[in-house]
Amino acid sequence: MSANGFPLTTRPPADQGFTLVEVLVALVVTALILSIVMNGAVSAAKRSRITVTMAEAELVALEQLETVLGAEGQSRSLKGKSGNITWAVTQQQIAGDPRGIFTLVRYDVTAGPPNKPALIRLSRRKFLPADEANAL
Repeated sequence: MSANGFPLTTRPPADQGFTLVEVLVALVVTALILSIVMNGAVSAAKRSRITVTMAEAELVALEQLETVLGAEGQSRSLKGKSGNITWAVTQQQIAGDPRGIFTLVRYDVTAGPPNKPALIRLSRRKFLPADEANAL
């Protein structure tokens, strides 16, 4: 004993530290939290790829729609591929005026990846001279 009454050597109490069960429970909880976080990361990456594909398909569809609407009297390609996006344009005569001067035509453009070619669908209407609409 020292002068102040405390022993010179002290042994740690027997209940210090973690038991094997506590360590295993901590590992299981950590693994569960990690699996939830990883699942969220994988889902976010998948949603990101889908969003990028949809944006790319929309740009291709808008480009094709502008091409079709701006190409009066010219021959138009109605199907094609731009990068990894396939697209198709359909034309349908909706109505004609009784005098036979103008015809209302609807253009539908679908675009998407090869496994889902109609991911994006855009539609526009345009008045055409009757002779031009009959050539469709």
